[in-house]
Amino acid sequence: MKLLCTADIHLKEKKPECRLAEEDWLQVIEQKMACIGEIASDANVDAVVIAGDVFDGWRGVSFEFFNRCVVWLNYIKANTKDKKIYTIAGNHDLPEHLYEQISRTPYQAMCVSGVFTDIYADDTLPFTCMAYTDQRITASKDILVAHKGLYLENKIFPGVSENAQVGNFVKNCIPPNVRLVIAGDFHKPFTTTIGSTLVVNCGSIFRLRADQCEFQPVVHIVDTDMMTVVSKKLPLSNPIRRDYIDDRNDRKEELNEIIGSIDGDFEITLNYRDNFKKLTEALPNRSVINSIFERTLQ
Repeated sequence: MKLLCTADIHLKEKKPECRLAEEDWLQVIEQKMACIGEIASDANVDAVVIAGDVFDGWRGVSFEFFNRCVVWLNYIKANTKDKKIYTIAGNHDLPEHLYEQISRTPYQAMCVSGVFTDIYADDTLPFTCMAYTDQRITASKDILVAHKGLYLENKIFPGVSENAQVGNFVKNCIPPNVRLVIAGDFHKPFTTTIGSTLVVNCGSIFRLRADQCEFQPVVHIVDTDMMTVVSKKLPLSNPIRRDYIDDRNDRKEELNEIIGSIDGDFEITLNYRDNFKKLTEALPNRSVINSIFERTLQ
């Protein structure tokens, strides 16, 4: 079986803050999804596997955007031999990260409408599912699709579980018969082999954060018979920006200086905004100060 593997698509209607103002975000999504469909066709894959976080959030998906997503995903599906997309729900797809809440989500609407097939709900598929909240699993099938954050060596942020290190994950969290792990959640892609287990951490396909300025999204073509993987780069149409972070930090520093220079006698309330306005109401330049304050809270 040949699979195109990806994850962390994070479909969202609102443009991420790191994208350029002049960029047509919906067009960016459409072009990226079309590219994935073309790669699937060129590689002659049997199906596509998405290892979680199809949507950026389970709430606030408009009917118009949902319909666009149906068209994009159906195009990808149509470019596979079996006309199949297999998925699991990620933490962004589910209320409280729980599969028990799936009926409330656009992810489930995609399943019901036949756009894709949820691995968690179908025991007849050649995959085992590991959900975001699962700590360990037992599995008779040798292909695991997991929405579990994994990293190669150095922790990507403080406090991340020791079992997120890919070697510990294979040793401590999955049975030894699993020979292929297709994983999502952490956005940095990598492939590695631990013992007899091939691990494909798919990574995100869009640059959604300012720290991804140098990030190269990929999808992975996995041959489950030969246990080989080939990574295919996705084209980047526009640069992304991080200046808004620097601007925000400058505003916070300016606000801290203003707060530190004010001395007043006023009644404290539980509302931080009200407190600040009372603090500044006697100042001659209060409108400028409050404007800076409001921008900082955004």
